[in-house]
Amino acid sequence: MSHHRKEITHSREAEAKIEIGHTEITRPLKHLLFWPFILTIFLIPSIQIVLEIMDANDGEYLGINTFQMFQNSEKSLRDREKPKSSQGGNSLLESKLFESNRSLLKRINDYEKNLEDSSILRNGILPWAQKFLIETLSTGTEEVYLGLDDWLFYRLDFESVVGPGFLSPQWILKRKNSAKSPGSEPSPDPLPAIIDLKNQLEKRGIALIVMPTPVKFTVEADKFAPESGKSFPIHNASYGDFINRLEENGVIVFDSADYLMRLKKERPDGIYLKTDTHWRPETVSYIASELARFIKEKNLIDSTDSQSYQYKKSSKEIVNSGDIARLFKAQDALSGKFSEKVEIAQVLDGVKNWKTKKKSRILLIGDSFTNIFSLEGMGWGDSAGLAEQISFAMKEDMDVLSRNDAGAFASREMLALEIRHGNDRLEGKKLLIWQFSERELVFGDWKIIPLEKGDELKGEREFFVPQGSASLEIAGIISEISPAPRPGTVPYKDHIVALHLIAPESGEASGLSGKDLVVLTWSMRDNVWTNAARLRPGEKVRIKVSDWKNYESKYGSYNITLPEDEELVFAPFCWAEEINK
Repeated sequence: MSHHRKEITHSREAEAKIEIGHTEITRPLKHLLFWPFILTIFLIPSIQIVLEIMDANDGEYLGINTFQMFQNSEKSLRDREKPKSSQGGNSLLESKLFESNRSLLKRINDYEKNLEDSSILRNGILPWAQKFLIETLSTGTEEVYLGLDDWLFYRLDFESVVGPGFLSPQWILKRKNSAKSPGSEPSPDPLPAIIDLKNQLEKRGIALIVMPTPVKFTVEADKFAPESGKSFPIHNASYGDFINRLEENGVIVFDSADYLMRLKKERPDGIYLKTDTHWRPETVSYIASELARFIKEKNLIDSTDSQSYQYKKSSKEIVNSGDIARLFKAQDALSGKFSEKVEIAQVLDGVKNWKTKKKSRILLIGDSFTNIFSLEGMGWGDSAGLAEQISFAMKEDMDVLSRNDAGAFASREMLALEIRHGNDRLEGKKLLIWQFSERELVFGDWKIIPLEKGDELKGEREFFVPQGSASLEIAGIISEISPAPRPGTVPYKDHIVALHLIAPESGEASGLSGKDLVVLTWSMRDNVWTNAARLRPGEKVRIKVSDWKNYESKYGSYNITLPEDEELVFAPFCWAEEINK
């Protein structure tokens, strides 16, 4: 019986192998499977190449770009400053090989991103696919999670809350290993940077308040999952330990999450914007009032005579789609679905809009949570942001340095730049308030930044800046350019990059020989790349530059990515409205 079963089993296995090995496909089926596959892999790239060749405005089509990617890398390396002669021959060769490899890998990566962004298949189908997913299936996208009643949540905000603890050794090691090149490792632990700033300020008799600002999911989780976070904030696993360790080191923390949850009981419909990563205008006013009360209770600043106090408020209605909604490729088709109306409370100084006062006793440094309702380019109005509301609540003038995104270091970097260039924004200050998004605790670069004067940080290179209000046309070779975000991948629509130009030439100015330029310019406007975003090291450009100081008050709060080289970060900047090759 057993032998008979083995024969049956064996015969069935043999029969299956025979059938698999002799699968028959009819000729019509062969053509049906073969030709659509061949057409797909050849036709779409061919159309892509033809369209790029026909794009006379851009001039960067596939065939040229591929060769330029290698040619410009080689040229860029020839134009870079050579290593010092004191190094040995092997060190010189090793340094050049590493630099060449890093430059080539960066260009390959940039080229692949550019190709993906300009893909006719992606740009033609993705908006309609997103529209179908959102409206029909009620689901989100790679970057946007769809909550209840059309509430939108940003993926990184969500991951910063539910992901690993940001102080865990495993996460810190993972962040350090995420560096794209040697020497560019981020500083993932926020504690040393915050404690260092507190110690630097103490030496000058200035108090520090640290103000971590909750991301949307922390206080509005019930708009994503009904039974979550109705009565308590949901923080990252390391947040409690983080606050305790700050307080153990004498750092004063204004933990706004507790205050926000109190406000939420009064406003269950929402204290953050439905389509944006930021809080509502009435939430800003509430937090500013609570912070003013906190400062008074802690006796962090002496009371002032308010007889000359001139500030008043004026209401204004704003209709806009938030930064999360703008991440949709189908935002034009969905604009009506994800627009919302708010009423902001603008702070006025007499009949004029509120302005920062550099000689005030309080300095606020912050990120986009400070800029929202203050920076008009964000689409939510102006003169109604965090600084304005704190100033109104305290009946006191304020100084502000803020920049969208990168709250872990950008605002401190702005402060250090001001001090380096002889404009000491800490002079006469009694209190510094540091606001940053809690997302930065997980993904930010918490590098230590010395607040030192310029003569203590002199570099080897000389930099050129036009004097006064003059504008000069200059040609130069790009030695380095900071990365530009891809449109639709970040929750802001405008971005500024920095170009390091070498070998500058101009028929309008003398004294350029041997000097470099660091030029800031738009890389993205209203979620569309400019010419500057497509530039690469080694290319020669012609630009009209002015002194950045003439534009800093207007554009300084927008998201800016600076070079990794510290000497370039602290160099005097030029500004260019547009770039021409």
